[in-house]
Amino acid sequence: MVLNRPSQQGQRLAAVLPEMASMMSGHNFSMDIITGIGAGIYEELIFRLVLICLLMLFFETILGVNKTNSILFSILISAVLFSLHHHFVFIHGRFARSELFALAPFIFRTIAGMYFAVIFVVRGFGIVAGAHIFYDIIATILNILLFKQY
Repeated sequence: MVLNRPSQQGQRLAAVLPEMASMMSGHNFSMDIITGIGAGIYEELIFRLVLICLLMLFFETILGVNKTNSILFSILISAVLFSLHHHFVFIHGRFARSELFALAPFIFRTIAGMYFAVIFVVRGFGIVAGAHIFYDIIATILNILLFKQY
């Protein structure tokens, strides 16, 4: 019967699981998961809940921009700042570089920021924070499997 015979994918997965389990058992994996959860909540709080709402308030109340355009401008600005945030950090009252600036990651993160911003506008804070956390956890696991970081 076909169901009793292991598939090629199943055999490959069985070969990878012990190695993956040993890599994930380390301190770094746990810290990356915790960091992903914290970053998902923190970044969505700052760049979506606070920033988008303040930008919309600014565009609509002070500049008199209509609601649709204020949403679009707010999404774009928050996405660019979200992406820049991943290249620079603010430590001890000074800006420092967290990684070298590269155009491809900047564009990817800007698009991700727009995606998260649209989720926030359409569904709200909880859903977008959950989506961001899910992305961070999946990215951590894929880094282990594909790049064997640990």
